[in-house]
Amino acid sequence: RLRQRLEPLLNFQQDSSAGPFSVKEIVDILRAERAEDIICIKVPIDETQNKHIIICTPHNMRHGEAMVLAIRKCFKLKTDNQVQPPKKAKVGRWLCYTFEDISLHIMTREARLKYDLESLWGIGWVEMLEDEVDFLNPEIPMPVAS
Repeated sequence: RLRQRLEPLLNFQQDSSAGPFSVKEIVDILRAERAEDIICIKVPIDETQNKHIIICTPHNMRHGEAMVLAIRKCFKLKTDNQVQPPKKAKVGRWLCYTFEDISLHIMTREARLKYDLESLWGIGWVEMLEDEVDFLNPEIPMPVAS
């Protein structure tokens, strides 16, 4: 039943040298599995390569495990079981699944708020006010937050 539902979402004619999945296929699978708050961030590695980070939220961790199962099933369908699917990593309320150039993060709402990967990878690291203060020169007063 899972195969019948997910197989139409896969593109079997795509070039597999870039990896078994395209970003669109993974997002389509996540939508079919009713993932919430799906975002995709393109992170440039160098001038010719990009890495994509996909972050989504399950209803609960059992739902997150089911989404990983669907992704693994699609991986096996696309590779005819000739390639061992990558292993998932689980840290608390956060599942991570990494392909060639795509990292999939399935995180509960609490984990998304705590780790805030969207800000880290989407807009970059934000400098804190303390980082801008010259601590080596005590004569310069530290600015007061307003």
